[in-house]
Amino acid sequence: MGTITVNIKDDVEKEFRNLVRSVHGTKKGDLGRALTEAMRKWVYEKKQEKIAREALKLLEQKFTGFLMAFLRQLPHNRLYFSNSRIRLERNPCKMSA
Repeated sequence: MGTITVNIKDDVEKEFRNLVRSVHGTKKGDLGRALTEAMRKWVYEKKQEKIAREALKLLEQKFTGFLMAFLRQLPHNRLYFSNSRIRLERNPCKMSA
């Protein structure tokens, strides 16, 4: 079991201790259990945020690749790329009526 010594704001500590007392009681180890629970939840949330960011990045990359392939198939179009943006322009000289 590890030991961590930290400094937190007085109002946060007071509110946390009061909440631990109201939920768990005043038995020995209740504060440590509550802190462990809070830390586990925080770690889980941060891991989920990282997974979500990586998944979104992958989706964006795949969508961009799909979009570029689709736009290249369209006739008489010219694609311009700049700063991670794609601009499509129709070539007016080659447009059929």
